[in-house]
This record gives sequence, structure tokens and C-alpha cells, in this order.
Amino acid sequence: MLSWLSHAGLILDGAERRPYGSFMLSLEDQATYLSAAWRNASDGYPRLLALIGLAQSALCIAGHESRLGKAERPLIEELKRQVLSDGAHVSRNPGTILDLLLDLLPLRQCFLARGLTPDETLTEAIVRMLSMLRHLRLGDGQLSRFNGMGATEREALATVLTYDKAVQVSDASSLLSGYARLHLGPTVIIADVGAPPQPEFAGQACAGCLSFELSAGGEPVIVNAGAPASSQERFRAVSRSTLSHSTLSLNGHPSALLGYAEGFRQGAEPPVGRYEAVANLSEDDGAVALVASHDGYASRFGLVHARSIKLSHDGNCVEGCDKLEGAKTELRLAWDVPFAVHFHLHPRVGARLAGDGSIELLLPGGARWQFRAAGAAVSIEESTHYADLRGALHAQQVVLRGLCYGAAEVRWTLERVTDASLDLSVQFAEVRAIMSSEDDQDPANGMAMPTEASGSPR
Repeated sequence: MLSWLSHAGLILDGAERRPYGSFMLSLEDQATYLSAAWRNASDGYPRLLALIGLAQSALCIAGHESRLGKAERPLIEELKRQVLSDGAHVSRNPGTILDLLLDLLPLRQCFLARGLTPDETLTEAIVRMLSMLRHLRLGDGQLSRFNGMGATEREALATVLTYDKAVQVSDASSLLSGYARLHLGPTVIIADVGAPPQPEFAGQACAGCLSFELSAGGEPVIVNAGAPASSQERFRAVSRSTLSHSTLSLNGHPSALLGYAEGFRQGAEPPVGRYEAVANLSEDDGAVALVASHDGYASRFGLVHARSIKLSHDGNCVEGCDKLEGAKTELRLAWDVPFAVHFHLHPRVGARLAGDGSIELLLPGGARWQFRAAGAAVSIEESTHYADLRGALHAQQVVLRGLCYGAAEVRWTLERVTDASLDLSVQFAEVRAIMSSEDDQDPANGMAMPTEASGSPR
């Protein structure tokens, strides 16, 4: 319906009477069907999309003006229910916000073109969602890859963000809908510190609590694997696992068990053992610190995962700590449980082991960052990056591995290194040498599938 209405001018330009009449008759039939069938759409974005199409048809098709009220009322109710007060969607998928804005902005223009005033709920929801998109953007312009978000369609995002330049932008350091944003200097960190969405909205949610993504200037450094393109749905379940996120995994178990269908009403299982997550942001001497925890492992291991991240005032140093501790009291397990803290690198970032045991990260633009850790064995392992329009790509990850007997603590730092003696072209050549594999190679065509040993799920 929306596609036909958007391109009606092109389709009907110069059309003869008979095909014109057939087109309009089909539109009317579809609008009549949609008015009766929108309730059957899956909860969440599909239902909103059906109502948007119904409202737009009432505005664009002559003689349908009387249907506008019947379409607008349920649309407003769904917007109130699904768009949260800070502009996030209840599914916690950043991509859903972009999709909704691509539908709602033209609808608002249709109201104005007909000389009508849209309901303030619609207008306010658009403003809040535009602000939330900026909150979830990294320094390279991409939306952070959480809870079903894959590769960002840059043209669509640019179109939406320039649609209303007067929108309010969230604070550089803020916590909205379970997403913490730390932004100082050239460094942006976005962390998922929220609980899973309700079962009916969790069809694409991921078990990646306390994972984070980091960009330095215009270059992504630490990322999550992200959701694969629609042509590679076979990787969807793997990409949603905890091991595909830059966070801690305990004994290879996910922090939450999620259904694998598109929507709860289409057969997805509800999350098992829903957990609670708490987070706090603070400032100290110009630095920004995040402290967060979740109890997703409490039911199986009696342990809580806590993570702290501190970003220095100039954005050139990140100090982190990952802890495992008893959910209620001090705990001693009957056996040592292995854990691993994953830091997935963007495919264009290279990693190499330095002589002092640290790991040097080489960015394509020539910048270098040094990674150090204490409390676990440090290694460089293979990874797979799914959030790319070309398909799954080779990547690397830094992994900290250790054993937990009841409590464990791993401290790590990521610091920008300045070395004027090393020419940028030489650094870029080093990155290309380290990342020798083809960027556009598909795992199904010669690339080894990720294994549990390499830090990615089977």
C-alpha cells in the first residue's frame, strides 16, 4: 500500500482510463482489507506498519477521508504503547526506530499536504525517535549493533536525520532505554545495560547484556557481530548469542535464552529466566564512568556479572573491569567454571601481540591503540562480523580467558598510542598485512565457521 501510494504519480503518469481505474480499484480493495486485517499483524513494528499504511491510504485516496479517524485512533494508541518516553522502541532494536521514521515522516507530510494537523502524539514520537537515533550513533555514523541491528543503511539514516534539523540531541553522557552513551573527545562508547524486552517484542533481541561498542573518531574499533543480512538468515541464531557480543560469557552459556522466530505470535519461545539489569553513570574530574550489572547467570551458576567502564576526559583512555560475584552472598562453586571476555574488532581493525604481552590494535587511518589486561590469559582469536551488506566478513577478537571458582575479576585498559616516528602509510600497510583475508569472503564459501574454541558459538 505504502509503495503504491508513494509511486502513484510515476505509475499513473499518462495512464489510460482503464489501467488507471484498475489501479485505483485495487488500492481501494487493499485499503478495505487492511482496515479489517491490521489486528492480525504480529505485535510490534508489523502492526504499526499496517496502521501507517491504513492512515496514509485514508489521506491519499479521494473519498476515503471519512476513514481517517478509524485509522488514526489505533495508530496513536500503538505509538503510545510501542514508542517509549525517550524515543526507543519497545523491542530495543535501533533499526526499528529508523524503519518507523521512514514511514512516519512521510505520513506527517501527508497530513500537512491535506491541510490537517497530525495528532501531537505522532509529532512528539517523531521528535523523540530522532533524538534516540543520535544517541545510538557511533563516531563513524553507524547505528550501534544491538538486539537485531545489522548494517546501517547510510542513505536512509542521512535522509531521516536531515529531515528535522531542529531536533533536540541527548546529552553526550546519558542513559536511555538501557543504552549508555559515553562520549568524550573523539571516542564514543555505547553499551547495552538493559534487560531483554517483553516476550512479544523479543523476536530479534540478543543475549548481549553489558556488551559495548567503541569508535575512535570516524573509525569503529570494538563492535558486536551484529545481525546478518536477510540473504544470510542461517547465521541469525549465532549472531544473537552472548559469544557474538563484546561482553563476558560464562562456560559458553548465553546470558539469556531467546526465541528465534520473528515475533512471539509467529511461534517464538519467550525468553527463559528473564534477568534484571542495573546501571549508573557518573562524572569525576572530567571523566565519565559507567557501572552496570546483570543477574542472567544467577539461576544457573548463582553469579552476577558486573562491568565498569571509565572514559578519560580526553577520550584517549578506557579503563574497564569485569567481575563475577555471588548473587546473594560469597559463593564457592563445586568446580571451576571457565569464562571468557570477548572484544570483537571491526573487520578493518588489525591486532597483533606486542613483546610486553599487550595487544596493539591498528586502525586503517593510522591510529594505534594498546590493549592490556590483568586477571586472565590474553589471546587474539578469529571472529566473524555479520553486520555488513556484503555478507559475513572475517574479523579478529581479543579474548580474556580464565577460571571462576566463585568470584573473579579481570581488569583491562585500552589506550591510544601516539608515535610520530611511525608513518601513517606504514601503519596502514601493517593493518592490511594483518588482515590478509578477503573482506568480502562468505563463511559458506571457504571461510571456516566460528567454533566455540575460537570464542564464537557453534
